[in-house]
Amino acid sequence: MSEEPENCVTLPHLTKNYPVKCWELLECKEGGCPAYQSRNLHCWLIPGTHCNSKIQGEFIEKIELCCDCTVLKTGMSPASMKVMLRETSKQIDRYRKIVKDRDEELEKIGLELAISLSEVFEALKRIASGDPSVRISESSKIDLICRLKHMVNTTASEIKVIVDQCHEFAICLAEHFDVFQRVSRGDLSARVSGGSGFELMESMKKVINTTIDSISREISSRERAEEEMRRSEEKYRTIFDNTGTPTIIVDDDATISLANAEFEKFAGDSKKELERKKTWLNFVMSDDLDRVKEWYAAGPPASKGAPAYCDFRFVNMNGSVRDTLAVLSRIPGTKKRVLSFLETTERKHREMEAIVTMTTALRSAPNRMEMLSVVINEVISLLKTDGAALAILDSVTNETIIEIALGSWTHWTGVRLPQGDGISGHVIETGKPYLNNNIHLDSSVARPELIGDLRSAACVPLMTQGRAIGAIWVGRKSEIAEYEVRLLTAICEIAANAIHRATLNEQTEQRFQRLSALHGIDMAITASLDLRVTLNILLDHVT
Repeated sequence: MSEEPENCVTLPHLTKNYPVKCWELLECKEGGCPAYQSRNLHCWLIPGTHCNSKIQGEFIEKIELCCDCTVLKTGMSPASMKVMLRETSKQIDRYRKIVKDRDEELEKIGLELAISLSEVFEALKRIASGDPSVRISESSKIDLICRLKHMVNTTASEIKVIVDQCHEFAICLAEHFDVFQRVSRGDLSARVSGGSGFELMESMKKVINTTIDSISREISSRERAEEEMRRSEEKYRTIFDNTGTPTIIVDDDATISLANAEFEKFAGDSKKELERKKTWLNFVMSDDLDRVKEWYAAGPPASKGAPAYCDFRFVNMNGSVRDTLAVLSRIPGTKKRVLSFLETTERKHREMEAIVTMTTALRSAPNRMEMLSVVINEVISLLKTDGAALAILDSVTNETIIEIALGSWTHWTGVRLPQGDGISGHVIETGKPYLNNNIHLDSSVARPELIGDLRSAACVPLMTQGRAIGAIWVGRKSEIAEYEVRLLTAICEIAANAIHRATLNEQTEQRFQRLSALHGIDMAITASLDLRVTLNILLDHVT
């Protein structure tokens, strides 16, 4: 058995008269109860005993249960009553002291709570009035008050930080707006210089300064570019004014916006009367006007830098008429165009002389092959081509045969193309000319290896009596103009008729020779009965 608790009191009278313990009398099964281990039979003297099916504390706390306790009633005697009262008195005195101490402590806590709350409310009033610098002591025996004071101080600190940040933010914004105003007035040296603890303001500062730097560089670059453009304009204006070809710059509506000195002479009018006052169509002969308007509306080809050409008659202010070739080009990035004028009267005379020369040569050509040679040589001479070839359609096989080729295309001679094959076949079938100034990109070329190093090529049909009997090819390293294709078309019409006549003449002679041979054979058979003689004559004619 363990020792008894200190507050346990021995009752000799009860022990002597009634040696039964409480758990024995009450048949209590709580083996963990201190009464099981105590020699004292009075459970109300033992703290923490099991009474009424639950653990009870000190005697003063369970005295109500003890009044009805069977053990107490059984062992009650004057002596035990005296002990009980004495013990009860001690415990009541002890509890009275505890209650007094607690009352004093509560009074102190109430006072401290009142003072602390007053201090807290005063601090809150100062914070609300705009003084976030207020601080109060956070020391207190009451944990709640400590936390409340700490919360007030923290709130004041945070409000002060916010106020300081707002003040700094306002200063930074004022500086930024001042810089904006200076920049808007043209002062590109203005920069935001003040530092800030705000990451946002620092980022704005960098962005603003970087933007101003970029604007400054852009303006400087633009000023340099404008100065360079002004100098370039002066230089090119000088070149434009002094170029040896009549040239003008026109708008989409054909209005002359700029004219050089040569065009003044060509038109017989001054720049003052030309620029912004007249259109270049005012100088086109009325018979050619509709065709020229249509050509100008179509504009140059879409390919970059490719000009358009047009032949017409130019009538100047003095009424003088000149055969003229107009060359039209676009100015990239603008709606303006450049028109140059070449007087072609002399060139046309040379072309007419060349055509007359070719016509005379064709008339004097003794046979068809000689005619083909005359035609191809005149084409090369007149158009200044690097290569030329003449193809004839075989009426029997319907093949296209290159009968003669000169220059870079000499190796074409003898080439045979199937019916309708390649560009030659298409031109012969449709009767329409073909022009390509970048022939190597055309996938419809039947024999690309034959083109060689020539960049531009044209193919024009030989038309006679409404049908094509062949075609003429020309090739050049430089571009071929549309007016040159028209000249080649005129040559092909003359050549086609001459070749057709020569072909018919050769066919007629061939038929006449065959009829003569048949007649000779017939005469030989009629005049001689000698079979040997007849057979010799037959073989001679066949040969």
